[in-house]
Amino acid sequence: MHQAIHIKSRAVLTLFVSVGMFFCASASAQEELGNTALTARHELVLGVFQQSADIVVAAALKGRPMRDISLDDLGVDDQYLSGLFGYRWRFKPRWTLFAHAFINRVSGETVVSRSFEYDDQVFEVGAALDSRFAADIYMLDVLYSVVKSDRFELQLGGGIHAFDVEVEFDANLAVNEEERNIRKSANDLLAPLPNLGMRMIYALSDRWTLRFNTGWLSVNIDDYDGKYLFANATGEYRFSDHFSLGIGYQSTDMEVEHTSDNSLETFDISFDGPTAFLNYRF
Repeated sequence: MHQAIHIKSRAVLTLFVSVGMFFCASASAQEELGNTALTARHELVLGVFQQSADIVVAAALKGRPMRDISLDDLGVDDQYLSGLFGYRWRFKPRWTLFAHAFINRVSGETVVSRSFEYDDQVFEVGAALDSRFAADIYMLDVLYSVVKSDRFELQLGGGIHAFDVEVEFDANLAVNEEERNIRKSANDLLAPLPNLGMRMIYALSDRWTLRFNTGWLSVNIDDYDGKYLFANATGEYRFSDHFSLGIGYQSTDMEVEHTSDNSLETFDISFDGPTAFLNYRF
């Protein structure tokens, strides 16, 4: 009986040692990864933003007076969710390509309390107004690591940012108990503009990472006059070999003016708010 107990004890001890060796080996393997934010060749990003927005638009034919229109005054909600899709490719140890898309949509309904003009259309007092606004930002940047170590990286570079902005006003009026569409105006602008950028990464450990990104421009090219500034600060935790979760805060300030042969359009847009995201690196 003592022999049986001894054999069982050895079996249990062997099992515990084996399990312990397995976890130690797994931990060692994970530690050997280092901080993948500084080393991974590919990275996919999926994020969501809780945005606070301040949006002012204007459009008129040349020679006509322009009046700024705040979408807050037209019943458009200034708090909404927007999405982020991104890809980062470290194609050389010190060179990284960034491709990001920010998707922003907002809408609102109100009754016009003060008449206004937009793009040669007059929206009168009393009309039921539907307002829709979209501002999608597409970024393609190439950055070079001017400083790089095991724990820190500073990248500088630039690229092209395209602003796809769309505004639509749709006014209806009840006439003899029937609702009729009386005014509709829509503008869609795609403005490709150059951008300068800076990115910093600091690895607190192999699993915890801090980032700071910023970009800016002020340029007049052909029919476009643009000013753009964005900044975000984030912290993330790698919970597996390939996945990490992060939170942060982003602020964006954008002004775009477009002059065509017969009209002028302006957009003054500010976004800011917290963000949460998921990274997949391989």
